[in-house]
Amino acid sequence: MSDASVLSSYDRAVLWARLGVLWWKEDHARARQWLQKAVDATKRPDQKENQLERDHRRALIQILIPLIAPLEADLGSQIAEALQDSDRNDGLDNDSAEALVRAALSVAETDPTLAAKLGSVAIHT
Repeated sequence: MSDASVLSSYDRAVLWARLGVLWWKEDHARARQWLQKAVDATKRPDQKENQLERDHRRALIQILIPLIAPLEADLGSQIAEALQDSDRNDGLDNDSAEALVRAALSVAETDPTLAAKLGSVAIHT
């Protein structure tokens, strides 16, 4: 983790998410902290973001959705909201919609409410 400072904020978020996934069964509390850090990186900053920053954030969300949504419904919802916020003005791109649909399908049996929310964001944004 000491080398994490040389990573971009997006790469760090992916690292945190992967650590959270790996530790999910061993240390749920620690894993959830890492997953939350990853999710927090997807939230829109207060200041205006340019198109490149928005594209990077959207790509990060597409990576994180299938990792995090099956583990934790609340975090999956937060990511969906971040994607919805990211695409509010531009409309949802095909890759983002596809990532949401795949995540919805992966949680449909275990968490139909989250699956419905993810699917709804994919359709209505």
